[in-house]
Amino acid sequence: MRANLIRTQKQMKALREFVLEAEETPLSARVHDALEELIDNNRRINYRIAPPAPLPVRMREDALGDLPVEEMSRTHFSVVVDSDRVPTDGARISGILALAGPEIPFSGKVLRVDDQRVTVALDPLIDEYADRLEGYLSRVQMVDFVV
Repeated sequence: MRANLIRTQKQMKALREFVLEAEETPLSARVHDALEELIDNNRRINYRIAPPAPLPVRMREDALGDLPVEEMSRTHFSVVVDSDRVPTDGARISGILALAGPEIPFSGKVLRVDDQRVTVALDPLIDEYADRLEGYLSRVQMVDFVV
């Protein structure tokens, strides 16, 4: 999977450069912008991990309760909520993320709701909390590497 992501990212960057070097046409800007968005979305910073059993992440939020985090990245996380508690797209939420030990407060916007799976785009974290999140993600990468 990693090899495929790397190959895809390199090809998209090459295509973006080709578009920039080619004669401008009515399609150039649209193709360039689409490639730029895909490249940005595929950056390593946006990779999501499923927290492993030894390093679980939990989200606590007043309306949604205490839930295990299904996927986590530096900018997003996903949880599965009870059917009677599903928030709407665009709703603002805030609470606590327990990162297998350290806890950080968060706020964010519900990016999308797929059935009962809610994906939240995190607001920027202050440096101290961003460092804790980065530390957690680094620990998970080490567990993945060691295992």
